[in-house]
Amino acid sequence: MTNEQIIIAGIQILVNLTILFFVLKSNTVVKERLKSQDDINSKMKSFMDIFSVDELRKFVDIRTENMRLNLENHIEKNKREFSKQAEPYIRDVLQKDLDKTVDHMQERYDELCESIYNLLITLPVDKRRQFIYKTHLII
Repeated sequence: MTNEQIIIAGIQILVNLTILFFVLKSNTVVKERLKSQDDINSKMKSFMDIFSVDELRKFVDIRTENMRLNLENHIEKNKREFSKQAEPYIRDVLQKDLDKTVDHMQERYDELCESIYNLLITLPVDKRRQFIYKTHLII
């Protein structure tokens, strides 16, 4: 619990105790119970004085850090397992996409070669040679 939560809980307890005190003040049996409750409260206070608040805070901080580290370790382990399991599926999908792209590019390349061939056929011989040398079609 944070300090704010402890303070709010303390205030709520004080308000409730104040209301209870005024309602039950006239009853003598209740007064005796309150006296015994005061004894219990003083014993609890002396018991709580044994614990150091700083030590308790350190303990809570250590437990919180331990939980955080365990969670990070668990997340990292799950990432590695997911990567191992997902890799074959991802490769398969990527390979299919690559195959489709290569097939498509081959078709486009064939069309381009055919277009260049048709262009060369329509050109006169001297223009054809000039085109071939300018475009580096012959090395």
